[in-house]
Amino acid sequence: MVSGTPFKRSQQHLFTAILFTQFLFSTFCNAQTSAAITKGGTTKSTVQFYSGNWAALLTEAQKTGKPFFVDFYTDWCGPCKLMTRNTFGNAQVGGYANQHFIAYKLNAEQGEGESLAARYRIEGYPTVVFYGSNGLELGRWVGYADAEEFLRVLTKYQAMSLNTKQRGDAGPKSMKRISPESRSSLRALFE
Repeated sequence: MVSGTPFKRSQQHLFTAILFTQFLFSTFCNAQTSAAITKGGTTKSTVQFYSGNWAALLTEAQKTGKPFFVDFYTDWCGPCKLMTRNTFGNAQVGGYANQHFIAYKLNAEQGEGESLAARYRIEGYPTVVFYGSNGLELGRWVGYADAEEFLRVLTKYQAMSLNTKQRGDAGPKSMKRISPESRSSLRALFE
């Protein structure tokens, strides 16, 4: 039994060393993250989501001329939770989205989100739908996207929105294939 005692002590020392190393690593990572997302005392780490209702969002988009995106999610959706934490919580995504878009989050199974999810035929979660400042859909992303991938998606739709504004279109090229009667009824939805 005497020979087992030094072995147990060395296991305890090893375990303590591992815990201490994990503590140092997590402290270092938190310090690096805080330094990366804080500038001048204000945190810009996350996407800032608009807090009004749908009608107010459309008015805000038209007033500011900014495109917007809507994150349709559900409470039970694992990828939705990952996207909220890992993607919308990313400093680069937050900085870009907050500068170029109005972001909006809707629970597709509650309140206004339920009817809007049905209207826009949301069939999977998460679904992020991108709209021009005029309220017409530019496109959508279905499923989880990590921060790097979502940043590429944001860049794409921001450029598409700028191109639509420069052309003076009512919406993307696909809107030109819709009959004038259908186009006017679509516009009426947003007025």
